[in-house]
Amino acid sequence: MIWAFFGVLHSLLRAGMIETGRAFRIDSWQVSFLQGLWGLILLAPFAPLMSWPTDELFYVAAFGVGLIFSIGLLIQLYLVTQKIGRVAAISMPLEAFAAMAIWFSITPALTDDFQGDTLGLVAIVIAFVLSSFALTKIRAQDIGWKTLLVMTPVALTYAVAGVVMKVVLSAYPTETINVALSFAAVNYAVAACIMGTAALALRKVDLVMYSRQSLKAGLMVGVFSMTGFVTFAMGVTLAPNPGYVSMLAMLLPVWLLAWHGFLRMQDKASPMAALFIIISMLLMIVASM
Repeated sequence: MIWAFFGVLHSLLRAGMIETGRAFRIDSWQVSFLQGLWGLILLAPFAPLMSWPTDELFYVAAFGVGLIFSIGLLIQLYLVTQKIGRVAAISMPLEAFAAMAIWFSITPALTDDFQGDTLGLVAIVIAFVLSSFALTKIRAQDIGWKTLLVMTPVALTYAVAGVVMKVVLSAYPTETINVALSFAAVNYAVAACIMGTAALALRKVDLVMYSRQSLKAGLMVGVFSMTGFVTFAMGVTLAPNPGYVSMLAMLLPVWLLAWHGFLRMQDKASPMAALFIIISMLLMIVASM
Protein backbone atom coordinates (compact mmCIF):
# COMPACT_ATOMS: atom_id res chain seq x y z
CA MET A 1 0.00 0.00 0.00
CA ILE A 2 2.97 2.34 0.36
CA TRP A 3 2.94 2.78 -3.41
CA ALA A 4 -0.46 4.51 -3.07
CA PHE A 5 1.05 6.98 -0.59
CA PHE A 6 3.80 7.83 -3.08
CA GLY A 7 1.24 8.07 -5.89
CA VAL A 8 -1.02 10.49 -4.01
CA LEU A 9 1.97 12.57 -2.94
CA HIS A 10 3.18 12.64 -6.54
CA SER A 11 -0.19 14.01 -7.72
CA LEU A 12 -0.04 16.74 -5.06
CA LEU A 13 3.50 17.77 -6.01
CA ARG A 14 2.60 17.70 -9.70
CA ALA A 15 -0.30 20.04 -8.95
CA GLY A 16 2.09 22.34 -7.10
CA MET A 17 4.33 22.51 -10.16
CA ILE A 18 1.41 23.38 -12.43
CA GLU A 19 0.08 26.00 -10.00
CA THR A 20 3.52 27.61 -9.78
CA GLY A 21 3.58 27.96 -13.57
CA ARG A 22 0.13 29.56 -13.47
CA ALA A 23 1.05 31.98 -10.70
CA PHE A 24 4.32 33.25 -12.15
CA ARG A 25 3.69 32.96 -15.92
CA ILE A 26 7.40 32.96 -16.71
CA ASP A 27 8.68 31.96 -20.15
CA SER A 28 8.32 28.18 -20.38
CA TRP A 29 11.80 27.67 -21.89
CA GLN A 30 13.43 29.57 -19.06
CA VAL A 31 11.46 27.79 -16.34
CA SER A 32 12.19 24.39 -17.90
CA PHE A 33 15.92 25.11 -17.80
CA LEU A 34 15.79 26.53 -14.27
CA GLN A 35 13.76 23.59 -12.92
CA GLY A 36 16.35 21.18 -14.31
CA LEU A 37 19.20 23.22 -12.81
CA TRP A 38 17.50 23.68 -9.44
CA GLY A 39 16.44 20.03 -9.38
CA LEU A 40 20.07 18.97 -9.82
CA ILE A 41 21.23 21.39 -7.10
CA LEU A 42 18.54 20.20 -4.69
CA LEU A 43 19.58 16.58 -5.26
CA ALA A 44 23.25 17.31 -4.49
CA PRO A 45 22.90 16.95 -0.68
CA PHE A 46 21.55 13.43 -1.24
CA ALA A 47 24.64 12.33 -3.21
CA PRO A 48 25.97 10.17 -0.33
CA LEU A 49 22.73 8.17 -0.43
CA MET A 50 22.82 7.56 -4.17
CA SER A 51 23.70 4.17 -5.61
CA TRP A 52 25.27 4.03 -9.08
CA PRO A 53 24.70 0.72 -10.93
CA THR A 54 27.29 -0.61 -13.37
CA ASP A 55 24.65 -1.60 -15.93
CA GLU A 56 24.86 0.78 -18.92
CA LEU A 57 21.16 0.29 -19.67
CA PHE A 58 20.36 2.08 -16.40
CA TYR A 59 21.93 5.29 -17.72
CA VAL A 60 20.41 4.90 -21.18
CA ALA A 61 16.99 4.57 -19.55
CA ALA A 62 17.62 7.54 -17.24
CA PHE A 63 18.69 9.68 -20.20
CA GLY A 64 15.61 8.71 -22.22
CA VAL A 65 13.24 9.37 -19.33
CA GLY A 66 14.94 12.71 -18.69
CA LEU A 67 14.39 13.70 -22.31
CA ILE A 68 10.73 12.65 -22.22
CA PHE A 69 9.95 14.49 -18.98
CA SER A 70 11.84 17.63 -20.05
CA ILE A 71 9.83 17.98 -23.25
CA GLY A 72 6.61 17.07 -21.43
CA LEU A 73 7.19 19.72 -18.76
CA LEU A 74 7.89 22.32 -21.41
CA ILE A 75 4.59 21.57 -23.14
CA GLN A 76 2.62 21.57 -19.88
CA LEU A 77 4.07 24.88 -18.73
CA TYR A 78 3.29 26.41 -22.12
CA LEU A 79 -0.32 25.26 -21.85
CA VAL A 80 -0.49 26.72 -18.34
CA THR A 81 0.60 30.13 -19.61
CA GLN A 82 -2.20 29.86 -22.19
CA LYS A 83 -4.66 29.29 -19.30
CA ILE A 84 -5.42 25.73 -20.38
CA GLY A 85 -3.18 23.89 -17.92
CA ARG A 86 -5.81 21.42 -16.78
CA VAL A 87 -5.66 19.73 -20.19
CA ALA A 88 -2.54 18.08 -18.76
CA ALA A 89 -4.85 16.34 -16.30
CA ILE A 90 -7.38 15.51 -19.03
CA SER A 91 -4.68 13.54 -20.88
CA MET A 92 -3.88 11.43 -17.82
CA PRO A 93 -6.48 8.70 -18.54
CA LEU A 94 -4.62 7.98 -21.77
CA GLU A 95 -1.31 7.89 -19.89
CA ALA A 96 -2.77 5.55 -17.27
CA PHE A 97 -4.44 3.25 -19.82
CA ALA A 98 -1.31 3.06 -21.97
CA ALA A 99 0.91 2.29 -18.97
CA MET A 100 -1.45 -0.44 -17.74
CA ALA A 101 -1.76 -1.95 -21.23
CA ILE A 102 2.01 -1.98 -21.77
CA TRP A 103 2.62 -3.57 -18.37
CA PHE A 104 -0.01 -6.25 -18.97
CA SER A 105 1.53 -7.02 -22.36
CA ILE A 106 5.00 -7.59 -20.91
CA THR A 107 3.78 -9.30 -17.72
CA PRO A 108 1.43 -12.12 -18.77
CA ALA A 109 1.29 -13.46 -15.19
CA LEU A 110 -0.91 -10.49 -14.25
CA THR A 111 -3.62 -11.78 -16.56
CA ASP A 112 -3.71 -15.04 -14.64
CA ASP A 113 -3.93 -13.14 -11.36
CA PHE A 114 -6.96 -11.16 -12.51
CA GLN A 115 -8.67 -14.30 -13.82
CA GLY A 116 -8.83 -15.39 -10.20
CA ASP A 117 -10.00 -11.96 -9.04
CA THR A 118 -12.76 -10.92 -11.42
CA LEU A 119 -14.29 -8.56 -8.86
CA GLY A 120 -11.01 -6.68 -8.47
CA LEU A 121 -10.63 -6.34 -12.24
CA VAL A 122 -14.19 -5.03 -12.64
CA ALA A 123 -13.62 -2.55 -9.80
CA ILE A 124 -10.47 -1.17 -11.42
CA VAL A 125 -12.23 -0.84 -14.79
CA ILE A 126 -15.14 0.99 -13.13
CA ALA A 127 -12.72 3.27 -11.27
CA PHE A 128 -10.87 4.08 -14.48
CA VAL A 129 -14.03 4.80 -16.50
CA LEU A 130 -15.63 6.85 -13.71
CA SER A 131 -12.52 8.97 -13.06
CA SER A 132 -11.92 9.54 -16.78
CA PHE A 133 -15.51 10.69 -17.25
CA ALA A 134 -15.27 12.96 -14.18
CA LEU A 135 -12.11 14.55 -15.59
CA THR A 136 -13.98 15.53 -18.75
CA LYS A 137 -16.60 17.24 -16.59
CA ILE A 138 -14.47 18.94 -13.97
CA ARG A 139 -13.73 21.91 -16.21
CA ALA A 140 -15.05 21.54 -19.75
CA GLN A 141 -13.50 24.72 -21.15
CA ASP A 142 -10.04 23.18 -20.84
CA ILE A 143 -10.88 20.49 -23.39
CA GLY A 144 -10.12 21.07 -27.05
CA TRP A 145 -8.92 18.95 -29.94
CA LYS A 146 -5.89 21.17 -30.50
CA THR A 147 -4.58 20.83 -26.96
CA LEU A 148 -5.48 17.14 -26.74
CA LEU A 149 -3.54 16.47 -29.94
CA VAL A 150 -0.57 18.21 -28.35
CA MET A 151 -0.85 16.30 -25.08
CA THR A 152 -1.54 12.83 -26.54
CA PRO A 153 2.10 12.13 -27.53
CA VAL A 154 3.18 13.45 -24.13
CA ALA A 155 0.77 11.07 -22.36
CA LEU A 156 1.95 8.07 -24.39
CA THR A 157 5.64 8.82 -23.83
CA TYR A 158 4.99 9.39 -20.11
CA ALA A 159 3.38 5.94 -20.00
CA VAL A 160 6.44 4.39 -21.64
CA ALA A 161 8.69 6.28 -19.20
CA GLY A 162 6.72 4.94 -16.23
CA VAL A 163 7.03 1.35 -17.44
CA VAL A 164 10.74 1.77 -18.17
CA MET A 165 11.32 3.19 -14.68
CA LYS A 166 9.50 0.26 -13.08
CA VAL A 167 11.48 -2.30 -15.08
CA VAL A 168 14.84 -0.64 -14.39
CA LEU A 169 14.37 0.30 -10.72
CA SER A 170 12.69 -3.00 -9.80
CA ALA A 171 16.01 -4.69 -10.51
CA TYR A 172 17.35 -3.15 -7.27
CA PRO A 173 14.76 -4.14 -4.62
CA THR A 174 17.11 -3.72 -1.66
CA GLU A 175 18.17 -0.16 -2.54
CA THR A 176 15.19 1.27 -4.40
CA ILE A 177 15.36 4.76 -2.91
CA ASN A 178 19.13 4.97 -3.44
CA VAL A 179 18.86 4.02 -7.10
CA ALA A 180 15.81 6.26 -7.57
CA LEU A 181 17.85 9.24 -6.36
CA SER A 182 20.68 8.53 -8.80
CA PHE A 183 18.13 7.99 -11.58
CA ALA A 184 16.66 11.40 -10.72
CA ALA A 185 20.11 13.00 -10.74
CA VAL A 186 20.75 11.79 -14.29
CA ASN A 187 17.26 12.92 -15.27
CA TYR A 188 17.82 16.49 -14.07
CA ALA A 189 21.33 16.68 -15.50
CA VAL A 190 19.80 15.81 -18.87
CA ALA A 191 17.01 18.36 -18.37
CA ALA A 192 19.44 21.14 -17.43
CA CYS A 193 21.72 20.42 -20.41
CA ILE A 194 18.97 20.01 -23.01
CA MET A 195 16.80 22.91 -21.86
CA GLY A 196 19.83 25.14 -21.30
CA THR A 197 21.12 24.46 -24.82
CA ALA A 198 17.65 25.03 -26.30
CA ALA A 199 17.19 28.27 -24.34
CA LEU A 200 20.53 29.56 -25.60
CA ALA A 201 19.81 28.52 -29.19
CA LEU A 202 16.42 30.28 -29.11
CA ARG A 203 17.92 33.31 -27.39
CA LYS A 204 15.69 32.89 -24.36
CA VAL A 205 18.56 33.52 -21.94
CA ASP A 206 18.36 37.17 -20.97
CA LEU A 207 18.43 39.41 -17.90
CA VAL A 208 14.79 38.57 -17.19
CA MET A 209 15.76 34.94 -16.52
CA TYR A 210 18.07 36.11 -13.73
CA SER A 211 15.44 38.29 -12.11
CA ARG A 212 14.32 37.49 -8.58
CA GLN A 213 10.88 36.41 -9.81
CA SER A 214 12.25 34.06 -12.48
CA LEU A 215 14.76 32.46 -10.11
CA LYS A 216 12.05 32.04 -7.47
CA ALA A 217 9.70 30.45 -10.02
CA GLY A 218 12.47 28.14 -11.22
CA LEU A 219 13.32 27.14 -7.65
CA MET A 220 9.68 26.38 -6.77
CA VAL A 221 9.11 24.40 -9.97
CA GLY A 222 12.40 22.61 -9.33
CA VAL A 223 11.35 21.62 -5.79
CA PHE A 224 7.95 20.35 -6.90
CA SER A 225 9.37 18.66 -9.99
CA MET A 226 12.27 16.93 -8.23
CA THR A 227 10.22 15.64 -5.29
CA GLY A 228 7.42 14.71 -7.69
CA PHE A 229 9.84 12.75 -9.84
CA VAL A 230 11.26 10.78 -6.90
CA THR A 231 7.80 9.98 -5.52
CA PHE A 232 6.67 8.91 -9.00
CA ALA A 233 9.73 6.66 -9.33
CA MET A 234 9.05 5.07 -5.94
CA GLY A 235 5.36 4.72 -6.73
CA VAL A 236 5.72 2.96 -10.08
CA THR A 237 8.47 0.72 -8.72
CA LEU A 238 6.40 -0.50 -5.77
CA ALA A 239 2.96 -0.55 -7.44
CA PRO A 240 1.53 -3.78 -8.92
CA ASN A 241 1.09 -1.85 -12.17
CA PRO A 242 2.71 1.52 -13.08
CA GLY A 243 -0.59 2.63 -14.60
CA TYR A 244 -2.10 2.79 -11.11
CA VAL A 245 0.25 5.64 -10.18
CA SER A 246 -0.72 7.48 -13.36
CA MET A 247 -4.36 7.01 -12.39
CA LEU A 248 -3.68 8.62 -9.01
CA ALA A 249 -2.22 11.58 -10.89
CA MET A 250 -5.80 12.30 -11.98
CA LEU A 251 -6.18 13.88 -8.54
CA LEU A 252 -4.23 16.87 -9.88
CA PRO A 253 -7.30 19.06 -10.66
CA VAL A 254 -8.80 18.09 -7.30
CA TRP A 255 -5.75 19.50 -5.50
CA LEU A 256 -5.95 22.66 -7.61
CA LEU A 257 -9.64 23.09 -6.78
CA ALA A 258 -8.91 22.66 -3.06
CA TRP A 259 -6.01 25.13 -3.19
CA HIS A 260 -8.03 27.75 -5.05
CA GLY A 261 -10.83 27.30 -2.55
CA PHE A 262 -8.39 27.82 0.32
CA LEU A 263 -7.19 31.05 -1.32
CA ARG A 264 -10.81 32.03 -2.03
CA MET A 265 -9.99 32.27 -5.74
CA GLN A 266 -12.70 31.90 -8.35
CA ASP A 267 -12.56 28.43 -9.86
CA LYS A 268 -15.17 27.05 -12.24
CA ALA A 269 -14.12 23.45 -11.62
CA SER A 270 -16.95 21.12 -10.55
CA PRO A 271 -16.79 19.95 -6.89
CA MET A 272 -19.09 17.03 -7.77
CA ALA A 273 -16.70 15.83 -10.49
CA ALA A 274 -13.82 16.18 -8.03
CA LEU A 275 -15.73 14.02 -5.53
CA PHE A 276 -16.23 11.29 -8.13
CA ILE A 277 -12.50 11.36 -8.90
CA ILE A 278 -11.69 10.88 -5.22
CA ILE A 279 -14.18 8.01 -4.92
CA SER A 280 -12.71 6.38 -8.04
CA MET A 281 -9.17 6.58 -6.67
CA LEU A 282 -10.22 5.00 -3.38
CA LEU A 283 -11.98 2.22 -5.28
CA MET A 284 -8.89 1.58 -7.39
CA ILE A 285 -6.59 1.44 -4.35
CA VAL A 286 -8.86 -1.01 -2.52
CA ALA A 287 -9.34 -3.17 -5.65
CA SER A 288 -5.57 -3.41 -6.21
CA MET A 289 -4.91 -4.80 -2.74
